[in-house]
Order: sequence, then structure tokens, then C-alpha cells
Amino acid sequence: TEAEVQALELLTKYTTIPVPKVLAYSSDRNNEYGVEWILMARLPGKNMSIVCKVQELSFNAKKSIMRDLADYVAQMHFRIP
Repeated sequence: TEAEVQALELLTKYTTIPVPKVLAYSSDRNNEYGVEWILMARLPGKNMSIVCKVQELSFNAKKSIMRDLADYVAQMHFRIP
């Protein structure tokens, strides 16, 4: 859990990738839920798995999404030390 929180912090610091803000987390299983957890703010937008099932995306929309994803991968590869 702590590694996931640190990864989100790195993405926020070094990239322009939309990353939800971590509001709270527990890396200790000795809590009322019995599991590690992370509470994050919700990002604006629509869930892609729902969008792709509900509506047909145009070629240009798909192209735009693929460009964004390629940019995010490039940022993770080249910007994070």
C-alpha cells in the first residue's frame, strides 16, 4: 500500500498524468477492515470500460484516447527518475 501511494506521488510530481489525490491510507491490516486500504479523490470523467460498452466511439475519439495513453506511457518512461 505504501509503495502504491509513493508511486502515485511520483506520477503527480513528475508527470501531467491525471492522478487521484490520496486522501488517506492504511498499510496496517490491524484496523477495523482487516485489510490495507487507500482512499482517493474521484477524478472527473467517465470510466472507459463503461463508455466503450455503452456507446460506439468514433475513430477520432479512439485516436485521441490512444494518443493520450501513449503520452502517459512515455511520461512514465522518460520523466520519472
